[in-house]
Amino acid sequence: MTGSGARLLVALSLVAVAGCSNGAASPEESEVNQDLAAAIAHDLAGPGYDLEVSYVDDASTRAKVVVEVACEACRPGPVLDQALEAVWTSEITPLDTITVRSKVASPLGGDTVYYRMPEDAAALERRFGARPVGVGSGE
Repeated sequence: MTGSGARLLVALSLVAVAGCSNGAASPEESEVNQDLAAAIAHDLAGPGYDLEVSYVDDASTRAKVVVEVACEACRPGPVLDQALEAVWTSEITPLDTITVRSKVASPLGGDTVYYRMPEDAAALERRFGARPVGVGSGE
């Protein structure tokens, strides 16, 4: 293969690899974001409930934090609010969606609330203050 042919093949390969990157964050960013999410869950862990905080960024879900509280008979509101504030004020970026979900073993069951960026950013900023980093995969 000639020099120009080899360069063309390399250029096409780079375009193909770039096209396969379906997430908003790089693999390194995703790993850091998952570590930050795990730290939030660890910091807010308590008796009587299970708290999970995870970062998802792949081909089907872009730049999303999922906060989930499960308990037998608890009031998940306070811990969900604390986790939402911790995610909002964290350095997790990019951040397109925050999903807050409660799973309560009761006749009423649980609830799920979605916060989408940039649509809900102003309301979250009024409630918890400014983020230390931008929101959304476009920033």
